[in-house]
Amino acid sequence: MTTSPPVRHSLFARIGHFAGRHPRLIIACWLILLLASVPALLHIEEPLKVGGFSSDNTEAAAARRLIRDQLAAADSQLVVVFVKSDGGIDTAESQIAIRDAVSGFVGQPHVTDIILPSENAAMISADGTTAYVMIGLDQDAEVAQRSIDDFQQWLTPVQGMETTLAGGPAFYADIETVSQRDLQRAELIAFPFALIALL
Repeated sequence: MTTSPPVRHSLFARIGHFAGRHPRLIIACWLILLLASVPALLHIEEPLKVGGFSSDNTEAAAARRLIRDQLAAADSQLVVVFVKSDGGIDTAESQIAIRDAVSGFVGQPHVTDIILPSENAAMISADGTTAYVMIGLDQDAEVAQRSIDDFQQWLTPVQGMETTLAGGPAFYADIETVSQRDLQRAELIAFPFALIALL
């Protein structure tokens, strides 16, 4: 009479048997892991960084390098737009107010130069309602956009004028904000379906 060798269950089979005998324990462990992952889920968008919109091998990139090297131009420029709807932004009083509004950028890290509209009449609209300031930075726009909150703090509001941050850094900051918001929305929609599928 021959006897068959004992059946050896695989690791996955043992896990399956254990899960079948203790379903409440398994569900409790998953709930604990879910709650523990909530802090990480709140910051899931942080690794998402902008970039990859241009290549360093293009003629435009070569032109930017040439302008920077030959003309000592800034790596990127932040543009502060001032709008005075009732006009008169070209008056001496308004120009002094604009200068004072951007005075917080003087001496700040990575700020290389500040060009005021009082130095270049072409930076003032013909109707006297709009003017802009160009602030040179020694960082690429994709890097400088991470300091957009600091730029907002350095800018002093001007009574009677609307101010807007523009230029490369502001553009990339807007792209990252929209991308992060879309990622959060996608996770909120996809996560319940993934949880149902797992269950």
